[in-house]
Order: sequence, then C-alpha cells, then structure tokens
Amino acid sequence: MAQPEAAPPDAIRVCILSAIRFYREGLELLLAATKGITVVDAAAPQRTALDQVLTLRPDLVLVDISSHEGIEAMHWLGARPEPLTVVAIAVSDHDADVHECARAGVAGYVTRDASLEDLVGMLTSVARGELRCPAPLSSILRRELASLGAWGGAEDGYARLTLREIEILRLVSHNLSNKQIAGRLTIEVSTVKSHVHSILEKLHVRRRAEAVTRAITRRGRSTEPDGERPGSPL
Repeated sequence: MAQPEAAPPDAIRVCILSAIRFYREGLELLLAATKGITVVDAAAPQRTALDQVLTLRPDLVLVDISSHEGIEAMHWLGARPEPLTVVAIAVSDHDADVHECARAGVAGYVTRDASLEDLVGMLTSVARGELRCPAPLSSILRRELASLGAWGGAEDGYARLTLREIEILRLVSHNLSNKQIAGRLTIEVSTVKSHVHSILEKLHVRRRAEAVTRAITRRGRSTEPDGERPGSPL
C-alpha cells in the first residue's frame, strides 16, 4: 500500500484500488507523473484499504472492476453515508457492467481500451462535477433514461421529475453543457440552470453526474426481484 503524500493545493487527490498489483502500481506511476494529479494511495480492494480510503477522503477513487473484489468495493464505497466520488476503470461495453456501475452511483467510466489521455481527461471532468462516459457506454445509459419518463410509483423525488427535467437529464447524459442544452432546446441558459438545480434538489444530489447515475440506480432497484440487490459489503 502506498504511503499518503502531501498534494499540491490544486491537485486532484486520487486513490487507486485494483486487485492486480502490477496494474495499480503502473497506473500509480503514470498518474503520479501527470501534472495536476496526486496519487495518495494505491492498494488491493480489501477492507483495510477501504478503511484507509475513508480516512484519506480523496477527491476521486479509481476502482478497477475487472475483479469481483473491485465490484464489491465500488458498491461499498457508494453505499457509505457520505459516499466518495468513484470512477470505475476497466469497464467492458457489456450492459451488465454499465448497469452495475450505474447502480453503484459512479461518477465516471473508463473502458478497458482507454488511453492514459482519456483517463486524465475524464478525471479532470469528473473532478469538476461533470459526467464523463465513452460513447458506447453512454448509449446504454441513455436507453435506461429513455424509459424513465414512463416509470412512476416511486416514493421519493424521482417520480416528481417533470417531462422537461427528464429531457434535460437525458441531454446531461450526452455530456452536454448547460449552454449546449440551451441551444438544443432553444431556451435560455438560465432556464437550463434552473431545471438542473430542480433536478438536483428532487434527487437529493449535488452533482450532474450523480443525478444521471442515481436516477438509473433508483429505477433499477425498483424493478429488481427481492434478494437480488448488488454489492453486498465486503
């Protein structure tokens, strides 16, 4: 396990969790040499490491979900009372992987064939509160959101989203900015900001990325058979 180190004031503080030692150590070396990013810990996704992550409170936690341990760690972190911002790495383009990540409430996705440049760009965007998702995975998320408009009966804020808010949430899942959404819908940027603020309030989240993933999470859980909840604690 890497020893925590002091990060520059504006650097993105990152923890890496991967069951594959050479993978996490290689990723640690690459990110440590990247301007604007500081790796504060790199370890296998075991309970002691997760406790360390909670203590360190990094800006982002990179979780390699190519192993069962990684998937469990992703869900465990997302289920904390004050969940950390998790980025799933080594994500396949299978629907099951994307649904698993969405249900865990991850803020970003990195596919298995992504480059270091892709990873760094995604980390920077997620740290700003934006949702970043490769096109193939984004299409899967959008299919889930497309059915959100017909979904109802929830006891919380998801069922209170208006049709316009659902439409804006779908555009957010396309990685569009407020300005781009305003242009697409021919409305004022201030109007988009107002709708986004309303969405965040109704879904009880702080970031746009959380709004997308948790909307999908809530819908998915509402349709799961009893006893098939993913992500049991480690």
